[in-house]
Amino acid sequence: MSNHDLIYVEDDEDDREDTEEDCESDVAGEFLDSDEEDDTPGCSKASKKRNFQILNKEQVIGEMNKIAEDVAGVIGYPKSVCRTMLHRFKWNKEELLEKFCEEPSLNEFCGTPDVEPQSKKIKPERSYGYCIICDETKPLISLTCNHLFCFECWNSYLSTKVTGEGVSYITCPSTKCRTIIEDEMALSLIIDPDVKDSYKLLVINAFVKSSRMLKWCPGKGCTKVAKVNAIGSKSGTSLSTAFCSRNGSNNALMTVRRTTGLTHIPKTPKCKTAIEKNGGCNHMTCKSQTCKHEFCWICLDDWSKHNASYSCNRYNEEAKKKETTAQNSRAALQRYLHYYNRFKNHQNSLLLETKLYDEVEVKMKQMQDFTFSYVETQFLKQAVEVLHECRRTLMYTYAFAST
Repeated sequence: MSNHDLIYVEDDEDDREDTEEDCESDVAGEFLDSDEEDDTPGCSKASKKRNFQILNKEQVIGEMNKIAEDVAGVIGYPKSVCRTMLHRFKWNKEELLEKFCEEPSLNEFCGTPDVEPQSKKIKPERSYGYCIICDETKPLISLTCNHLFCFECWNSYLSTKVTGEGVSYITCPSTKCRTIIEDEMALSLIIDPDVKDSYKLLVINAFVKSSRMLKWCPGKGCTKVAKVNAIGSKSGTSLSTAFCSRNGSNNALMTVRRTTGLTHIPKTPKCKTAIEKNGGCNHMTCKSQTCKHEFCWICLDDWSKHNASYSCNRYNEEAKKKETTAQNSRAALQRYLHYYNRFKNHQNSLLLETKLYDEVEVKMKQMQDFTFSYVETQFLKQAVEVLHECRRTLMYTYAFAST
């Protein structure tokens, strides 16, 4: 595998940190400019060979804006309101529109934003008067809900919501008012550039986490997102998500390495070289040419101290605790490896079974060449998907068993 080939890894999106450093575009009608090219070496090249794409944050925003604008163009509500509804439907535009046609009342349909049909276009209203938050007379600004607050209070409220609560769907500060603040307006009212960047990232993260087609790269500090082109494809729900090998690594394997580091492996007390006892004498001499330290195998203390009064054979409670801890660590590692090897076996089987998709496609075409219709051959594809889901389920049972 080359340095930038793709590898398959399992990730836990709930562990992803919500702090990034390169959201730098300003709002100008759109939330972010999404024209930037993906310059990750190897990722885009390798993704062309499979049924998924590697996106940067700007491209993710472009995907989000496009879906929200498509929905807004059909139902006529503001983009932020549409974003809230899409979040509920895991960004499945077709499913949302179908359900919305069955229940066109926004309050009953979504149950979160309070937007009247005649107020679909949210435009900030400005006036001069009394701010009920800071108890001062200042220039005021409000949504169409007509709850007026000064610029400073808006900034304080939004900053608290973003940095303190990590909220990306922010409503009016007025009690019990559920009117959603548009992204563009929120960013125009926030003063601190860092808070603006945090808000942008929260919006992106909410989109990625709720979408069935997107996954963050689990690599530390990586801001790339994998997008599968179709659920059920080779890189979809039936298999692990693919990420660039520069950042993605097997989390379970890394855990094994960390666990191994916690076990008690004897080392020389001076140069810390790992050692193994291959004789009966407790008088040890380090073989390192730069060390040659002599010590006791039992207590690891300097051998020169082991005269008539040496005490390493006496019971030492602290030393016994360390030995017990080391034994427990070794036992825990053996238990972990037992379940991990079985987990890994199923994971490898999932990757090896990707050829089943190609074989099924060929078989479906052969059946259609005879008297079978396209619909009648779908059971083969569904059977492979069920097989993969069952294997994934079995694979993750070992994670529960190991705890």
